[in-house]
Amino acid sequence: MKCLIAGGGIAGLACSLSLARHGIESVVFEQREFGDTTGTGIQLSPNVTHLLEALPLTRDLETICERPKSLHITDGYNNTKLFAVPLFDPKNPPYYHVLRPSLVELLAESASKNPLITLIPETRVVAPQSTTDEVLIESDGQTWTGDVLIGCDGTHSMVKQSFFANPPRKWTGFVAYRAAFDSALAPSQMMQNPHLFLGQKRHVVTYPLTKQERLNCVFVVPQKKEITESWETTGTKSTLRDEYQSWSREIKNLIDVIPEEKLFRWGLYTDSTFGARWFNDRVVLA
Repeated sequence: MKCLIAGGGIAGLACSLSLARHGIESVVFEQREFGDTTGTGIQLSPNVTHLLEALPLTRDLETICERPKSLHITDGYNNTKLFAVPLFDPKNPPYYHVLRPSLVELLAESASKNPLITLIPETRVVAPQSTTDEVLIESDGQTWTGDVLIGCDGTHSMVKQSFFANPPRKWTGFVAYRAAFDSALAPSQMMQNPHLFLGQKRHVVTYPLTKQERLNCVFVVPQKKEITESWETTGTKSTLRDEYQSWSREIKNLIDVIPEEKLFRWGLYTDSTFGARWFNDRVVLA
């Protein structure tokens, strides 16, 4: 069996490694280079790490991840600690924080060394077709055939648009401002544990990354105007400061130390594939 995978981010690379673990060949097509450097920190819950740790990885996943012991829930207006949620349980798969490019790099490195996986970078997949016997796609003038087409190409999925009539994504009315920057600039309190600061229609998440060399921050605020969901849309600190005028000095200080060039803005949408059709004969959405 051969699977064609559209999208070489975390989902596509993890999918190819999982297939290889079961002896299934795959070809992964990515519009960028493999080892994409966009993005900030992400959280890996135990159900995710259970699957990732089963993959044939070239290095231990823990070498690139932080494993926090607890999440500190804090009042965003007065910086009062409300309670802590335990995250460390040796009996269960770990809960990790990781820099997204580091995880992509690890998966790409592992996939590139696996004889069952072919990586095709800097190419755009077009004209996907599915017949009773096979799937076909075109890429840079070449036709590729396989037994299954797997769409791992994100929220603007070409595979989804070609084969599925799922409802369009809906704007949530919220925006996430994201930043990951040098820990030398960060408040020491926020480098010890992950924090969740709560307020009315707003919250802030912070956690250390890359062996405490960076601090990752996410600020979620309401916004009526719909914006693009993208790792590369820049944000402005002045706008972010206005959103947190009534919050604690600690949050205001955090905003002040974020380098302007490290701040990005991400539109938040509902997932239209939830509860909708995700497979169609030989085509699957992942």
